[in-house]
Amino acid sequence: MSSNNKKDKKNKIIWGIPMYPDYLDCRVEGDTCYDRFGNKLSYKQRKEIYRKRRQEREEWLESLSNIEDKEGG
Repeated sequence: MSSNNKKDKKNKIIWGIPMYPDYLDCRVEGDTCYDRFGNKLSYKQRKEIYRKRRQEREEWLESLSNIEDKEGG
């Protein structure tokens, strides 16, 4: 997302607490969207995150056999 080198590192877990987890990307404060390190995200970066998360969700739903209504959402 941003040009910050921290994003290339794997998520660390310290005493059971994830440090800079990727689910914090695209958090909104007011009218601005930020990544997990506090950098502002451009519209293009927000679209990339949305598309990636949507695709991951669709793959996850496909992998589950006990869900009848996979269209929801």
